[in-house]
Amino acid sequence: SSHANNRTNIPKLQVDNVPNMAGIVRTSEALLGSRVEIALRHDKVLQDPHFQKMVVAADKSARLASVPSGPRLLAYLRDHREQGRKVIALEQTSSSTILRAGTPLPERCVLLLGGEQEGLPAWLLQSGLVDECVELPLQGSTGSLNVHVAAAMFLWHYKLQH
Repeated sequence: SSHANNRTNIPKLQVDNVPNMAGIVRTSEALLGSRVEIALRHDKVLQDPHFQKMVVAADKSARLASVPSGPRLLAYLRDHREQGRKVIALEQTSSSTILRAGTPLPERCVLLLGGEQEGLPAWLLQSGLVDECVELPLQGSTGSLNVHVAAAMFLWHYKLQH
């Protein structure tokens, strides 16, 4: 189907916090439906009762994959790049593009998300597989957002464009 060819892949990486994983799955499915594939570091969380309560059955209609960090993740990203998807890291770096209303986002992409404190690992950002880093325009002294909230803001920008 045409939806399969335009599918947006949302790997949720380095995120082990159950509420964040549930929130990302629920938000991704709510905004993009079956167009989204969510890659979790492991699938054990699917059996967690807290995850099940927070995800509100979104895991039943979203496409979920298990992609552990390391070589399998690199292979996953290579495969999706070969299929024509751009790899975008939602990460604060010295060369990140600020995500604004007019910032163009590719229709076919993989979004990389890091952990709350440490972000994405340097080895991944320097792997040659990340096409672009984007960050949200934050004003306050906190300097960061919960990964689920940041992902939701990115997904909303994506939805407005596609």
